[in-house]
Amino acid sequence: MSFKHFHTGNSVLIIFLIFFMFSPVFSAEKTFVREYTYYAEDYDSKITARTNALIRVKEELLEETSTLIVSDINLSSWEKVIDGKFSSGEDFQKNITTISAGITTTTILDEKWTGETFWIKAEIVVDPEDIERKLNIIFNNRKLLSDIMNLENIVSQADTEIGRLKILLKDEKEKLEVERLSKAYLLESDILRSTDLIYKGLLFFIEGKLIQARLSLEEAIELGQNMSLLYGLIANTYIADQSVSLDRHDLLPDAYGSVNKADVYRGIKYLKLALKVGEHEEFIYGDLAQAYFLLEKNWKARYYRWKAVKHSTDSSSIAINYNNSALPYLMKGKNRAAKKLLLNAVRYDSTLSSAYTNLAHIAFAQKEYNKSLKLYKQGIYLSVFSYERNIAYVGVVTYYISLSYEAMVSGDFQVGADYLYKTFEFDTTFASRDSLFSIVYLNLAIASMQLGKHEEALYQCLESIALPNNFIKAQQYGVLGDIYGITRNENKKIENYIISARLGFKPVQEYLDANQIVWKE
Repeated sequence: MSFKHFHTGNSVLIIFLIFFMFSPVFSAEKTFVREYTYYAEDYDSKITARTNALIRVKEELLEETSTLIVSDINLSSWEKVIDGKFSSGEDFQKNITTISAGITTTTILDEKWTGETFWIKAEIVVDPEDIERKLNIIFNNRKLLSDIMNLENIVSQADTEIGRLKILLKDEKEKLEVERLSKAYLLESDILRSTDLIYKGLLFFIEGKLIQARLSLEEAIELGQNMSLLYGLIANTYIADQSVSLDRHDLLPDAYGSVNKADVYRGIKYLKLALKVGEHEEFIYGDLAQAYFLLEKNWKARYYRWKAVKHSTDSSSIAINYNNSALPYLMKGKNRAAKKLLLNAVRYDSTLSSAYTNLAHIAFAQKEYNKSLKLYKQGIYLSVFSYERNIAYVGVVTYYISLSYEAMVSGDFQVGADYLYKTFEFDTTFASRDSLFSIVYLNLAIASMQLGKHEEALYQCLESIALPNNFIKAQQYGVLGDIYGITRNENKKIENYIISARLGFKPVQEYLDANQIVWKE
C-alpha cells in the first residue's frame, strides 16, 4: 500500500493504492450420499474388501459430482486445457470426473464387515465456490493437473488388473499358483489404498494444509509405493511453504517470506528420488529450479530450468516453463531478468495470457503506463480462465487508479477524477472488485470534494464505506469526516473523525489530539 496525505485546513485526506486477489461466487453447496456392498471372495481380507467397496462407492459419487460441476460452473473454455487433447462431450465429462477426485473429499459415514460382505456408506459435499477456486489452482498448475490425470491412470490400471486376477483366481485350483495370484492381488489392492492416500494428500496440498498432506503421502510410501509423482508431491510440501501460495497471482514483492533452508533441502532430497524413478522430468526439473532459486543458488536454478525447458514436450509447455521461470524474479523485483524470460514465453506461445499480464506488471512497475494498459488488455483478450481475466482486470483498474493518483498529487483533481471514472468500464464481476472499487469511490470522493462537488463526494464516500474493505475503513471514515467538515456539519465531522481515529488512522488521531478532542474509548 502506498499513500499520500493532503492537509487542507481542518481536513485530512488520503489517496492510496492496494492490490487484492479474487474468488468467484457460485451457488450453494450440495451433498451426495451413496452406499455400496462388496461381496468378498476367499482370497479377500477385510482390508482388500474395504478397498474394493471404497473405490466403487467413490466412483458413483464422483460421477454425480462431475455432473454438478459441469452444470454449475462454466467450463467451456477449459476443455482444451486438460492435457490439450480432450474433446467435448463424453470425454470431457469423464475427465472432469477424474479431476473431481483431486478436489473433493469423500467422507465415510458408516461401514460394516461381516466376513463375507463389506458395506460402506459415504458422502461428498460439493461447494461450487470452493470447487471453482480449486479448479483455478489446478488449471494454473500443469503439474497438479498432470498428477491428477496420472493418478487416475494408476487407479484404472490397478482396478483392471484386480479384475483380471479375480477371473484367474476364480478358476485356478493349483495351490502355488493361487498363492502367487493372491499375492499379486494384494499388491494391486495396496496400490489402490495408496492412491486414496495420495488423493487425500493432494487435496490437503491444494488447500494449503502442507503438514497433513505430507503425513498422507508418507503413509502411501509406507505401503511400499515408489512413484515419481509421490516423491514430487512430498517435495512440494516442503518447497511450497517457502514459495508463493498456490492460488495467489498478484505478484507482490512480499510473497516470499523467510526461507527455511532445511525444508528446501528436504524437498530437494525427494525431488532427486523422483528423478531416479524416471518419470515427469519436466516438472521435477522445474521444481528443482524453484528450490535452488529459494536457496539463492542461481546458477543451479538456471541449469534446472534449462533442463525443464529441454524436457518440455511442445511449444506451449516451453512457453509455460519460461513464464513460470519469470515468477520468482518478479517476486524479487528483478524485472529485467523476468522480462527476458517472459518475452521467450510469448515467442513460443503468442496466446499465453499470463505472460502478457506479467509483462504488464513489469511495465506498470517501470511507470510505462500506456504500455502496461495495452498488455493488460491483451491479457484479458487472450484469457482462457476466470483467474487470468481477474488478474488482468485488477491490473487495468490499478493502472487508472495510479494515473489518477499522480494527477491528484500534482493538484489536478479533475484529471484524477476522469481517470477514476474510466475504471467503471472494467467494473465486471471479480472477487477483488469490491475491495478495489471501494478505493475508486473513496478517491473519487476526495476529487469531488476538492472540485466543490460536495453532494457527489458524500455519495461516493458512502458507496466506498458500503463495499467491504477492512483495510481502509479508518481512512473512509476520515474522508467522510472531511466532507462533513466542508459542508459545515461539525457534529458529523467529529463523529466520523472519532470512528476513524479509533480504527487507527494516525493523521486523524493527530488532528483530534492537536484540537484537544477526546477520541480514545
